[in-house]
Amino acid sequence: MNRRKALLALVLPLAAFACRSSESEPQASPDAPGAARATIELRVVGPEGSAYEHAGETLHLGPPTTFHVSRAFETSNVLGLPALGFEIAPQEREAFTAYTETVIDERVALLVADEVLSAPRVVAPVPGIGIIDGGSEGFAADDLERWIAILQPQ
Repeated sequence: MNRRKALLALVLPLAAFACRSSESEPQASPDAPGAARATIELRVVGPEGSAYEHAGETLHLGPPTTFHVSRAFETSNVLGLPALGFEIAPQEREAFTAYTETVIDERVALLVADEVLSAPRVVAPVPGIGIIDGGSEGFAADDLERWIAILQPQ
């Protein structure tokens, strides 16, 4: 795999100020107590575990670690292609970062509603704000809209 493709396969940490969202800010704060949040599961990809299909590949996934998304939005990756931005709920960001520190150099699948969204190799801790780049061509518009609708707190 060349360096460019390897970069595109990663979940890239993204500083909050660097996010370029095409959506307006939510009217109600998703971080308010009792606010609904989408649940995501992170599962290490290994030789054993539950089998899931993703991008033509069978992944064997370990037990889930769950987190909640406080915001999902359209952004772009380092090449300017459509990507999915996300923010983990503020009270879980430290735990999310700590989790990603424990899985550096491992592939980790991100699941929502029992569907694999992405399965990148973690190369650095992710600070609870990041992007999923959508592969070498970015996300198709309809896929990006679908994932934002699934992940965006109600």
